[in-house]
Amino acid sequence: MTVNNPSNSTPVYVGNGATTVYGYSFQIYEASNMVVTQTDTGGVATVLTLTTHYTLSGVGSRTGGNITLVAALPTGYTLVGRCVLPITQGTDLRNQGNFFAETHETVFDRLTKMVQQVYEVAQRAIRLPSSEVGSDLATTLPSIAGRASKFLAFDGSGNVIAAAGTSANLGPVSAFINTMLDDADSATARATLQIPGPRTVLMCRTVDGGSDPTLNPATWVVYKPDGSLLNISGSTTMGLQEAINYAAQYGYDLYVHGGGIKPEIFNVPYGGALGNNPFATTNGSAVVTVTHTAHGLSTGHHIRFTGLSGAVNGIPAAEFDPSELITVLSANTYTITLTTPATSAGSGGGAACRFQHAGQDVAIIHCTSAIEFPPIQNKSIRFGAVSLIIDGAHAAGMRFDSCMMVNFEFNGQLITSNSAIAVHFDPTKELPLDPVKAITASQFRFKTIGTNGGTNPVCVQFNVGTEGILSNRFEFGETNSFGIAGSIGIQVTDAAVGKVFRENSIFCYNLHGQRVVGLRAGITSGARIGGNIWDVFQFANQGALTTTFLTWGRNDIIRLVASADAHTVTECIKLEASAAGNVFTVVSWPVLVTTLVNDQATAKSNTIITATVHVEANKNGTNQTGVVTATQTDVTFSNELSDTLSNFDGTTFTAPLPGIYEIAARTSWVGTGDQAHLTTSIWKNGSILAESGVYASSAGGAQGATICRSIRLAAGDT
Repeated sequence: MTVNNPSNSTPVYVGNGATTVYGYSFQIYEASNMVVTQTDTGGVATVLTLTTHYTLSGVGSRTGGNITLVAALPTGYTLVGRCVLPITQGTDLRNQGNFFAETHETVFDRLTKMVQQVYEVAQRAIRLPSSEVGSDLATTLPSIAGRASKFLAFDGSGNVIAAAGTSANLGPVSAFINTMLDDADSATARATLQIPGPRTVLMCRTVDGGSDPTLNPATWVVYKPDGSLLNISGSTTMGLQEAINYAAQYGYDLYVHGGGIKPEIFNVPYGGALGNNPFATTNGSAVVTVTHTAHGLSTGHHIRFTGLSGAVNGIPAAEFDPSELITVLSANTYTITLTTPATSAGSGGGAACRFQHAGQDVAIIHCTSAIEFPPIQNKSIRFGAVSLIIDGAHAAGMRFDSCMMVNFEFNGQLITSNSAIAVHFDPTKELPLDPVKAITASQFRFKTIGTNGGTNPVCVQFNVGTEGILSNRFEFGETNSFGIAGSIGIQVTDAAVGKVFRENSIFCYNLHGQRVVGLRAGITSGARIGGNIWDVFQFANQGALTTTFLTWGRNDIIRLVASADAHTVTECIKLEASAAGNVFTVVSWPVLVTTLVNDQATAKSNTIITATVHVEANKNGTNQTGVVTATQTDVTFSNELSDTLSNFDGTTFTAPLPGIYEIAARTSWVGTGDQAHLTTSIWKNGSILAESGVYASSAGGAQGATICRSIRLAAGDT
């Protein structure tokens, strides 16, 4: 008979835990011709034993039979049966003997099955493609010695080689690789290799169409290091506090990024037009209603205005220029809240006002709760391309507890609207890894800190009334108090017994807007405050400032530099009773300063080095009071104006410290008589150094005599 079945194996049967009988449809000549293989769910194959594991029926039948298992094939296991004949030929045909067709056919059938058997094995072998002709060079492996402990590989010509690695130029791979190749995911592989995984919590925006990322909390997400999302539903800080707490709890770094996780730049549509006098005010209120036809804006957007004709009912025009947050009333109106209350109701601004949308690419986190950083150690925290606005009344808008080896960077604006303190360094609890309560060995960098409201607000406060702050670097790009009454820039509280504020470096590159003190080291005592470095640049102030730098401390190094813009400071430096051993370098102070140094120190051991100090005294015929007093200058005014001024004798000063002083002295007069002779003179130790005179007349209006001199004074010179 013929061999019509081209296969010499059964299908691959999958067990269900119940079936025991599996059929085969090819002929076997003896029971030993059947090889039954069982494979478990782990891929381990086992050749079953006849009678022990199974029995056969249909041996010798051309249509096959059944494989009957002793026990049911478990669920998920597989079973396959193959016909495997010995590669022999047992039929002996004798010369001149009988020639039976059945005998010959059986021989041919067995040979055909052997071919099927070989073909089935070849089908499972690695083969060259049919388009290539094999050769010994391409297909022959090296000898046993040549391939021992090597990998099967292919050279640059595609020939089979035995290689030490995956290619001829790679080194050997250790057995350790096996412990990693069976890892199910990257996290498991990193653990095997002892490679730390991601260690950063990421908070960022999702830029998704029409929602505004500066307003809608749903556009902020917090990613854990494994890529999953942190639940921030119901957050009053858009998820920021949740992100901080999670990072601190599990010891992760934190990165807050306002650029979003998609490459698109978020652009808020805006347009429309401002009419004549678009700003409407209410007496006593800083809220201004803006008429802006078809503005296309949404609540939470920012806008700025230029080109105003002047103040609007008592509100300075300059207050309309910085970015202002809007609240939409209608398609044609919205409100902005400024700083100065209007002195009357009405409209203003003129006809040439221009607007510019200021929030297109700025990510803003609006918080109604204060931000708290719990004790942190050996971590990095960074805010990039994001601004933080903390609304509501809080003891501190942002507060830091104990920190050690922390690198903190805030590259944006941090503005509090009604907090007593904008940023508070206030260690009270122990660090995670060390039983220490302190802020130490850390670096903090802020781009901008502002207090835009509140009573006697402080931009930055260091509280050493509970625990110490030492060996840190603090950088503040700007501290702005917006001219609020009672405001202070940077303040160090009195240190408790056993606590210190020492060995810190404090840099402030734009200190302005304060009304009471720019920087204050100590409130009533300087004990344990000292050994610090201060580097301060004083910008033009919004209103008069009482004191730029007030200190009770000791052994500090302070450098003060002032803007060239004219602004009024009552006293540049105030040395309180315990101040001692401090060294001041006053690089430049071109302001209307009344007192350069108010020295109340008991020890009198402070040093002040003045590089260039500008002092200007403007005198008027109707105002002879307020001459610059108690400064490190020597200015004498001699006037021949009229009988009204004849009793003005000038003022004498004694230089407490050596230095070079640049003096700009001017005598001016708006007269009512026909003519007067004005003289300004500067004297040193009784000898005149410079004099300038001018004739003034009522017809010529205000005129004056001015002298500018740089004078070196020794201590005690008058």
